[in-house]
Amino acid sequence: MSSSSSLSSPSPALPPTGPDHSAVPTSRASRTGPRPGHPFGAHVRMRWWAPPVLVVVTLVVMVVLQLALDVVAQFVEVDLLGAEPSGFSLSPLRLLAANLSLVATAVVSTALMVVLARVPWRHVLSRGRPFSWRALGRWMLVLAPLLLVASVVVSLLMQGMLSAFAITATTVALILVTLLTTPLQAASEEVIFRGAMMPAIASWARSPRVAIAIGLIGSSLAFGLVHAATDPWLIAYYTLFGVSAAAITLLSSGLEAAIAFHIANNIINMLIAVLFADGGNVLIDRSAGSGGPAMLLMIAADLLTVLLVWLLARRQRAVVHGTA
Repeated sequence: MSSSSSLSSPSPALPPTGPDHSAVPTSRASRTGPRPGHPFGAHVRMRWWAPPVLVVVTLVVMVVLQLALDVVAQFVEVDLLGAEPSGFSLSPLRLLAANLSLVATAVVSTALMVVLARVPWRHVLSRGRPFSWRALGRWMLVLAPLLLVASVVVSLLMQGMLSAFAITATTVALILVTLLTTPLQAASEEVIFRGAMMPAIASWARSPRVAIAIGLIGSSLAFGLVHAATDPWLIAYYTLFGVSAAAITLLSSGLEAAIAFHIANNIINMLIAVLFADGGNVLIDRSAGSGGPAMLLMIAADLLTVLLVWLLARRQRAVVHGTA
């Protein structure tokens, strides 16, 4: 509105003699806030120092909360309930602590986006439209079968674990914690890495294409690193999972499809691990040698998911614009 009115009015012959008090606030405001013309994932402006602050603070909070809540969970188990120390395995309480720590971290990363980018909190979920729970459900129905098949085949190829099937009280408790809190954990990781971290890193570049590229690469590398794997196959898998989730976010212009993708993946793999853990806790092993070439099947499933989202999103846009 202001630009059109300035074009329609005559320009002054001389510059104004008084100080322009609106120049500084306008200049400062232009450095933060929504960025028109950029897709979701590269849709905010931030000052140059804000992205590293958001990334570092988020990762530090994530690590501190995970360690702190894990210590609390082990104290309750061992000192109050008299259970044996669980070592590197996930008991029901330790799984609950890990999931809740990520939920809390997502709240922190969202708050950082609101403060540093000066955008509404909803901008970490979608832009220009409300977050759609219906779309989330539809994406779950579409993506879960593909991930289920890939996860079952990989589990059988890598572990041959049919003989380890057992159901005990620990198994039931782990299943309940998985079903009740893993969806929150998976959604929180999407908020952290694709809703906050990706657009923050992307804000360093003005060009939409460059912004998308550096946001996708930077957030995916961070996602891969925080899983602390030392096995090359698992490092590649976690990093490419992050790339796939970022691509899904960009293709669907919001987090619904990526959250569905992440929830389906985590619930399926955790339930498989729980059911075939000899009735005990779930051992999380990401050390060298724990992965293998079978992970290529999971990577292929993730890339196929990206292709599927691209085809369905393009079809939906064609229907909306009446070109189908």
